[in-house]
Amino acid sequence: METGPGRIAAGAGDLHRRLPAAPAIIVNQPKLAIANLKIVFTSETTTNAPGTVAFDYPEKPVPFGKVKFEDLTYLPGTVTFDFFGHEIELIPRTLYINRKARPWQGNATITLTPADKPAALPEPTPGKKRY
Repeated sequence: METGPGRIAAGAGDLHRRLPAAPAIIVNQPKLAIANLKIVFTSETTTNAPGTVAFDYPEKPVPFGKVKFEDLTYLPGTVTFDFFGHEIELIPRTLYINRKARPWQGNATITLTPADKPAALPEPTPGKKRY
């Protein structure tokens, strides 16, 4: 995955491990000086192969998880994901993990467990007008 001209590489984790690794994403966004921020989803599994996605236009498929929202009007844009019930929001000014702001920090690893998942919010109803 990639936000704007930077990268978020979705992969299976450390290739040197003998046991199956937990799914993870790696965020790289050179315009914001963010490199190698790894978010690991422990106790989760995925059968998809690793991949890289550049979010340079809307509605690109991701190797695992779901894109909940994207605004790519001005790059780097904003992208919100649902990975195994964890909400990850990539915004240029800050990173949100499970609706909590965290400063961007490169060369770091953030490990998420099932206990870290936020309470589920209702999904918006398509086509319903809000006034």
